[in-house]
Amino acid sequence: MELRKTNWVKGKKGYFVGSISNGSGGRARMTKSKFIRLCSEIMTWHPNYKSGSSHCGSYGDYFYGFNVIMPGTYKFTLKMKIKGNEDKIKRKRSLFDG
Repeated sequence: MELRKTNWVKGKKGYFVGSISNGSGGRARMTKSKFIRLCSEIMTWHPNYKSGSSHCGSYGDYFYGFNVIMPGTYKFTLKMKIKGNEDKIKRKRSLFDG
């Protein structure tokens, strides 16, 4: 049985809002391919993240904050360009990491 998301929501300027499509109410806008790539990367490097936990990480040129719905399914709540926002990111990391 093939599980495929068919309810992708398009946001402003044609971007897919992948984190809203799963009904979780995420705020970070990204294309469908970027959403899939990020989920795959998180699952590869951090397979032991538990459901309901909040984490953050830098992937490419952006800093992301996300909640784990279940392993492989994430709600991205924050997306911020790293360059020029180093101080803000430092404060955000303390919020996510406790």
